[in-house]
Amino acid sequence: MEELGKLPPEQERELRELIIKLRTYQAQAETLSQQLSLLQSTMEEYDRAIIAINHCKELSEGTDLLVPVGAGSYVRARLGKMDHIIVGIGANVSAEKTPDDAVETLTKRQNELKESAEKISQTFVEIEQETQKLQSQMLKYQR
Repeated sequence: MEELGKLPPEQERELRELIIKLRTYQAQAETLSQQLSLLQSTMEEYDRAIIAINHCKELSEGTDLLVPVGAGSYVRARLGKMDHIIVGIGANVSAEKTPDDAVETLTKRQNELKESAEKISQTFVEIEQETQKLQSQMLKYQR
C-alpha cells in the first residue's frame, strides 16, 4: 500500500475511512468472539449441572460423594433427599424445584443460550464478510 502522504487528497481520505471502518469491524469481531467464548463456558456449566442432577437422581439417599469446590479440591458429602434442588433463577435469587423441574429449567436456559450464540455467530460471519470487502477495497490503493 502506498504511504498515505503520497496519495491524492481524495484517495487519502477514502483510504483513511476504510482503515477506520476496518478497525471498527475488527474490534466488533473481537468483542463477539469474547461473548461467544463466555456463552460456550456457560453452556458447558449448564451441561455439567444437568448431568450431575440426572446422576444424583439415580443414587440412593446417604450415598457418599466428593463435591468439587474448585481448584481441583473436593469436599466429602453425603447425598440427602433428592426431592428438591435449589436452582438460581436470576438476580442472585434461587428457588427450590423438583429434580425434573430443575433439569427442565436448566435445559430451557441452555437452549436460550444456544440461540444467542447462533445469532452472535451469524453476526460474526457478517462482520468477517464486511472486513474482507474492506480489505479488497483497500487493495486498489496498492501499486
